Amino acid sequence: MKYRRRRRAAGRRGKDSASGAGALLLAVLLFAGVVYFVSASSAGDWLTENVMAPLFAAKPTAPAATDSGDTVESVDGSVAVDALEYYAVQLGVFASKENAEQLAAAMKEQGAGGYMLTEDGRYRVLACAFEARTDADSVKEKLISGGYDCTLYEIAVSADVFAVSAPQEQLTKMAELLPLMRGSITALGDISLKFDVESQSVEEGVAAVRALYEDVSAAGNIASLRAVAQAQAVGGCYDVFVTALKVLAEQNFEDAVDFSSNIKYTQLQLIHQYMALAGELASGA
Repeated sequence: MKYRRRRRAAGRRGKDSASGAGALLLAVLLFAGVVYFVSASSAGDWLTENVMAPLFAAKPTAPAATDSGDTVESVDGSVAVDALEYYAVQLGVFASKENAEQLAAAMKEQGAGGYMLTEDGRYRVLACAFEARTDADSVKEKLISGGYDCTLYEIAVSADVFAVSAPQEQLTKMAELLPLMRGSITALGDISLKFDVESQSVEEGVAAVRALYEDVSAAGNIASLRAVAQAQAVGGCYDVFVTALKVLAEQNFEDAVDFSSNIKYTQLQLIHQYMALAGELASGA
């Protein structure tokens, strides 16, 4: 298969930049496992088109109620958010959503995530991300040496502890769900890397995702997290995680390329949701 390097088109929008064919090359390399020379211990995790809507301003804290209608006393406590840090290989930044969508779609067709991160009216198209900067740099330099444009985009959430006043049951549930969600991002990254590096079958990859979904969804009913604003944020994010993993575990994939693209995209989606959740908790601290 031959690949053409990108030519700069006349009349190109000054505010838009992308790697064109370079994105396709990267996506093919990702799926083929050519650039995955990092160890499984430094597996890349991934970054949602729809960031969770702010909950605090619209939904003030209210006392929880039991099935009998009696309120439950709140206690002062705290919830902890674990750190998150990734280095994404970025193939384009666009002022035009349409242009970003075109590049993202082309990447998805080749097995890459093709995740579009909207930020300050700009659209970033991301191909892959790694916890270790050295791994991300290796991929970036490989592409640059081949004549393709790309850069790194750092994604970070600092570890923090937020004061929360809520019924003890809700504090306990939040303390369970937060590390569960953070851990599932790492686990999904490991599954994605193993699928590509070891050239697993789609059935093997789906089985691993299904096992992760079952572990995450086992946390169970979180209806009791709806009375306190911070609990609403955690519960809403958890719902997104469970739904995204369920879709990935039950979807019918056309082939390995289709599965590879979807698992990478889901990683991106969950990381983005986790980032949004950290922002919500910070806003309500």
